[in-house]
Amino acid sequence: EFRRIPYRGEMRDKALDFGRPEVRDYTFRLIEEVAARYDFDGLELDWMRHGYHFAPGREAEGRTLLSAFMGRVRRLLGSRRRIGVRVPANPVTAWRMGLDAVTWAREGNADLAVPTNFWRTVDTGMPIGLWRQMLPERCLLGAGLELGLNPVPAALAAAGTRRLAVPPRPGAAHVRLGLRPFAFGLAAYSMFGLGYIGYMTFIITLLRERGLPGPAIVGFYALLGLGVVASSWLWARLLQRHRSGRPLALLNGLLALATALPVASDRLAVVFASGLLFGGVFLSVVASTTALVRHNTPPAQWASGIAAFTMVFAAGQIVGPSLVGRIADGPGGLARGLAISAGVLALASLLALAQPARPAPHG
Repeated sequence: EFRRIPYRGEMRDKALDFGRPEVRDYTFRLIEEVAARYDFDGLELDWMRHGYHFAPGREAEGRTLLSAFMGRVRRLLGSRRRIGVRVPANPVTAWRMGLDAVTWAREGNADLAVPTNFWRTVDTGMPIGLWRQMLPERCLLGAGLELGLNPVPAALAAAGTRRLAVPPRPGAAHVRLGLRPFAFGLAAYSMFGLGYIGYMTFIITLLRERGLPGPAIVGFYALLGLGVVASSWLWARLLQRHRSGRPLALLNGLLALATALPVASDRLAVVFASGLLFGGVFLSVVASTTALVRHNTPPAQWASGIAAFTMVFAAGQIVGPSLVGRIADGPGGLARGLAISAGVLALASLLALAQPARPAPHG
């Protein structure tokens, strides 16, 4: 009864629900026992096992409860013992899941933040600069690598984008970025968040509604995954060559096509082509905004620029599933909802075309 979803058997559903006071008290007593038995310098609380700690839809309430829990832990351990927290790689994701590590650190209840992925995954674009900007200076920051690391996607990304991976000068100050010159790019990226998430959320339901057998759906996702692996090599030169919004426009246009394909036809070859194309493009849209910021701003403004793009993307991604779901409940069903997602991605492409390059940054 204390699981976050008691009636389901998936591993993440078996996680304890920290919205329940009994769960928080039980966990606190474990920490209390360890603190009484052992003399240690610090304790890391791994909130990535399994990352889901609240009943669905209760994350906002849980965020407040968990911040209070972290305060209890700090009062128990005192200032002499350090507290580390392992949280999702993106601060927006962490916050949405009820893990407000930034507030914990600002309130003095976390001394070390370790953003990390979950299990056998690799993210070569963790927004460490954004984390550093949001966390107080006294909080240490270290990017985490997971057990069973799969190095191939990281190697591809590193090889394909090495000329973009120029770090800021040591000691360079963070400077806020004026957003007006990036208005079209930000609007396009918001539309991307709004449009792509509908496909990712509902495509499997559409395929099942169309009667595709299980092996065909497995094949679809296998091709989508192969596209993801190849995407960094496919688009690296494009991202290096252009300083304007043209890469963002092209990639969103291709995503619009990939989203429209399974709406237009339920033939297996068309569905497979959609998955392969979508997988080969969607993560590179994220990379294109990072490249846009790096090409058009000095290093001191990179963190502010990437943070702005991350926030508009998160806003679109939050609204997208609800919008598509509401449309899908009406006439035309999921096919109509995904058709509108394709239209939103096409709009993102047009907006990105209007994003000019800024004069070359100096320093």
